[in-house]
Amino acid sequence: MHLPMLKALQGYKVNVVSKVLSESAFREICKLCKCQPDTKTIDCQDLEIDKMFTEKEFVALNSSKVPQDIFRLNNNRLTEIPSFPVLSIKVLNLHRNHINKIENLAFYNLTLLEELDLSSNSLTTSALIPEVFAGHFSPSTYQPLENLKVLRLSHNDIHSLHDDLFEHMPVLEVLSLDYNPIMTIDHLTAIAISSISNLKFLDMSYMELKEIPTSLFNYPRDLQTLNLTGNLLTKIPDALDYTPNLETLYLDENDIQWIGADDGVFPALKKLKLLSLSYTTLKSIGEGAFSKLTALTTLMVTNNHHLSVIHENALSRKGEEDPRRLEYPPLKNLYLHNNNLTTLHSNMFPSYTTLDIVDIRFNPWICDCENQWIISNLLPLIIKKHPTMNRDIVCNEPIALVGMELNDLLHQDRKLRCLDKFNHTPQNDGTILVGILIGKANWILIGIPMALAIVFVYKRGCFGLSDNRGAAAYSRAFYKRAEAGDDFHI
Repeated sequence: MHLPMLKALQGYKVNVVSKVLSESAFREICKLCKCQPDTKTIDCQDLEIDKMFTEKEFVALNSSKVPQDIFRLNNNRLTEIPSFPVLSIKVLNLHRNHINKIENLAFYNLTLLEELDLSSNSLTTSALIPEVFAGHFSPSTYQPLENLKVLRLSHNDIHSLHDDLFEHMPVLEVLSLDYNPIMTIDHLTAIAISSISNLKFLDMSYMELKEIPTSLFNYPRDLQTLNLTGNLLTKIPDALDYTPNLETLYLDENDIQWIGADDGVFPALKKLKLLSLSYTTLKSIGEGAFSKLTALTTLMVTNNHHLSVIHENALSRKGEEDPRRLEYPPLKNLYLHNNNLTTLHSNMFPSYTTLDIVDIRFNPWICDCENQWIISNLLPLIIKKHPTMNRDIVCNEPIALVGMELNDLLHQDRKLRCLDKFNHTPQNDGTILVGILIGKANWILIGIPMALAIVFVYKRGCFGLSDNRGAAAYSRAFYKRAEAGDDFHI
């Protein structure tokens, strides 16, 4: 090939490559992502984006007049978040990237931002500083992100929080810190959380917490939902005394073994409607455990494989006007499946007919007279309201009924008998005793004639077993009489 032609061809290739690079450098967002005007969503998830869009690219987006209320950048490969230009974003999803650095004032221009999801990244304590969340000047609040209500920081590498981390979020209501290795809520972290005056939802699940500081909820008095699932708590946190507006509480997967008058009961949470205590090491729920939860409508105590006892007065309390009268919460939904319960007291409920859901499946029930009310009264209610929940309610004792479903006993109109302290049915003892006596009588009737027959045979000498000639005859067999001519020497 001639040299001039080769140079021309090389020049053409360079120009083509430059043009391609130039075009690829500018990313038209709505061509790369899915822009959905009907839902006002820009969906850029799962595109392996490793660098945030430039200001020029965002300006082009603004010029296109495409609605951008929701911006999804989750499931990409972003590592850094620069400062955003002016955008009308209300929901920004950065979930599941590799973000370890956020520029100061990163969200300064997102004045309409209401929800920010930074979960499942590589953020540390040093990366989360107050300046990251600083907003515009306000005469009433210090540089606020004045519309940010939801902040999700779960699944990061946060060990502690700066005490003033949330100072630019005056209206923050929802905070998720779950799956961070905080382990101990130190003084600075406690100050940070307690400073969120409008906090309504707090998720601190799976943080390996052994205790909750009592001062944590001194200031956020409007907390409505608290998730403490998957921690290492061994007792009901005293900090709950300072959550008067709490409506939903999750304490699943903790190491709480005992609840009751001697081990600590739930404080007077007069607005609590839902309580979940599942997958714990609970062994016993004692008297008065839930008695102060006067608004409780849903109780979930499930999959506690060591829980064998629930006191009959676990829910009740003495009446304020008349101590002789018991008062109960307005319970509607009761979940007690997959525990180790053998007995359920009918006195636990003022009127079980008011219950909408009752799930008592997969427990080793003792089918005796104490649980007769379950078959006669509770089971028909379960069948009426939730027919699928009447199966797998099975007898574990006594032996005669092992494996039998209570539903079958209901259809047979069986009346369960009472067991003694050894879980035996004493009403069967009479039958057993009669059997023993009959057996002994038979032996006596057969044995006496046999004994007499043996004696008779022996005396008669039959079959050579005896000789009736007596002892003298026996001796003569070994003695020979002397002849008359024998010589005797004395």
